[in-house]
Amino acid sequence: MRLFNQHFLRREQDHYQNYGIVKDGKNISWVAITGGSDGIGLAFCHHLAKQGFNILMIGRSESKMTEKLNELKKQYQKIDTYYILADFSKLSHYNDYERIAQRLKQYDVAMLLLNAGYGKPERFDAKENIEVEEAVNLNALHCIYMTKAMLPQIQNRDKKSALLYTSSSLGVLYSPGNIDYCFSKRLTSFLARGIHYELSQTNKVDVMTFEPFGVSSNLVKTKPNSLINSSEYASACALRDLGKEISTFGSISHYFQYWLLIAIGETRRNKMFYNFYTKQFKKEYGQESSSDLSKNNKN
Repeated sequence: MRLFNQHFLRREQDHYQNYGIVKDGKNISWVAITGGSDGIGLAFCHHLAKQGFNILMIGRSESKMTEKLNELKKQYQKIDTYYILADFSKLSHYNDYERIAQRLKQYDVAMLLLNAGYGKPERFDAKENIEVEEAVNLNALHCIYMTKAMLPQIQNRDKKSALLYTSSSLGVLYSPGNIDYCFSKRLTSFLARGIHYELSQTNKVDVMTFEPFGVSSNLVKTKPNSLINSSEYASACALRDLGKEISTFGSISHYFQYWLLIAIGETRRNKMFYNFYTKQFKKEYGQESSSDLSKNNKN
């Protein structure tokens, strides 16, 4: 019954009403998002700009963020936009994030979306050391340190805030052939669940982790189908559940995929994952080299 309500009865939420502040007739609240210039992150920006949020992107590509923010501003003319340059794959110290948080203090950050991430399926022993380091910095440390640096600000607003992590289904089901991505996303999922419990004592911040399966993006280069969601649909499902769930796979098709993978058992599942990520993934989804992925998916 709970899943029926979630997927068929629950409607789109007005998150500006939930978290935003209006002052002197103007929407003054911001969404701060990492990885907002592509894929799921950009789709989040469109959904929330449409509701009236100002958009602040944090990422490594100034040209890409400028282009996407201009597009948002043109489409949603009443919003303000801004960006902060940061290459999370290179940041491994808390002080780096404290400097970002200091720059965000001038904004009423109502929603913090920690969405940046990338992965390159490959055997762990075949990976370059720098690839593992950058994956951990981007997929895990950026969530830990950005959360720690921003919690005081989002907890001390005059209205409830939201903290949304984009993790992955591979943070729930480990996958041989894609281990560094799995364990870094596992950390993100556990962080989100723990922070959710701790902050629920004050009811000042809604916290959720989004753990989808395949989503059409720079990482999974295929058209949406019955198994692969579009970025627009996947992000809409996540926003539907924010404030209602601790975690979500998003669409009903991704819940079915999870149940099927559990049903076939760990041995068969691991063999299937290993063969898929070491032999089929690049061929089916057109994944590029690690360096190209770094350019396209760290923003």
